[in-house]
Amino acid sequence: MHTTQQISAAGRSLRHRAEGGFSTLIQGLFYVVLLWMCFGLIYDIGGAVLASTRLRSAAFLAAQDGAKMVDTLHYQRFQEWRLSQRAVSRAMQVFDAATQGMNANAYVAVVTQGRRDMVVVTARAPVRMRILGNFGVPDIELRADAFAELTYGISGEGQ
Repeated sequence: MHTTQQISAAGRSLRHRAEGGFSTLIQGLFYVVLLWMCFGLIYDIGGAVLASTRLRSAAFLAAQDGAKMVDTLHYQRFQEWRLSQRAVSRAMQVFDAATQGMNANAYVAVVTQGRRDMVVVTARAPVRMRILGNFGVPDIELRADAFAELTYGISGEGQ
């Protein structure tokens, strides 16, 4: 026959084993949630960096392409290089084509500084935090600014 001390010791041992399994389960769940958050951080921040690079490249490309629209009639009359009226619309076309699929907006203008014309592109795009948004991280808005001076010459490449 078992004594009361032996029975209570066996009960404590069983209870200790059950509690040890429960704490291991809680610890495992904690690590799974932590791993999921790390994955979300990598996924969302990587997507934001990719979108930022794409937005910046589109803005630079639009500014450079718009700066290639030289007003040849103005040059023939006044011997002065100026951008044509088509520079803004061309820059917007290039920006829209480069940011297809993104919810991006751009402001494009031709600015004259002294005797030089410049195309200015200011672009914005929201980036949705797909995984971290579930944990309360808000969406972010990206911004890119690009400038390009009027280009002329045989090659007509951007400067």
